[in-house]
Order: sequence, then structure tokens, then C-alpha cells
Amino acid sequence: MFSRIGRKIGGILFAISFIYLIGMAGADDVAGGPVSSVFAKGLIAVAGMAVGAVLIAAGGEQNEDTL
Repeated sequence: MFSRIGRKIGGILFAISFIYLIGMAGADDVAGGPVSSVFAKGLIAVAGMAVGAVLIAAGGEQNEDTL
């Protein structure tokens, strides 16, 4: 039961981080702010995507036949 919840939370976190990263990149093209703040925000978004991917992968069921 908890693995399903973890996979859903991971998927939502990954999707939100991805949408934030794409939106942030598009907004910076228009506004043209300092690169350091965009880089820091981008690292936060990529970290969120990584955590979401780990939650998705950790929520899977183990099949002993494939080990």
C-alpha cells in the first residue's frame, strides 16, 4: 500500500519540478535576469526531479525471478 503512495508522490513531485524548470527557463528568456539565480533555481528543480525519480523507482515491486 505504501509503495503505491510513494510512487504517486514521486510522480507528482517529478511532474511539478519538470514544469517549474521549463517555466523558469522560458521566463528567464523573456526577462533576462542574473545567471547565478537561474542556475540555483535550476539546481533545485533538478534535485526535485531526482527525488521524484527515486521515489518512483523505490516504489516498484521486487521480482525475485529477475535477480
